[in-house]
Amino acid sequence: MSDFVRNCQLCEIPMKSSPFLLCPDCLQEKEQVRVFLKKNPQVPLHELVDSTQIPISHVKKILGID
Repeated sequence: MSDFVRNCQLCEIPMKSSPFLLCPDCLQEKEQVRVFLKKNPQVPLHELVDSTQIPISHVKKILGID
């Protein structure tokens, strides 16, 4: 039987099915954003992007802005 493949909800790259809707890289990015915002709750979006080095398109999707 072949593996079920679906796209990551963040980067849309095909990945093997797992209990997560995000690929491992995007899960790590989401955690980075969560930790950064916990320490800096009022940070502007551009500073979050500069500090984490995560593409703005990903940050917006993670935060539900896009």
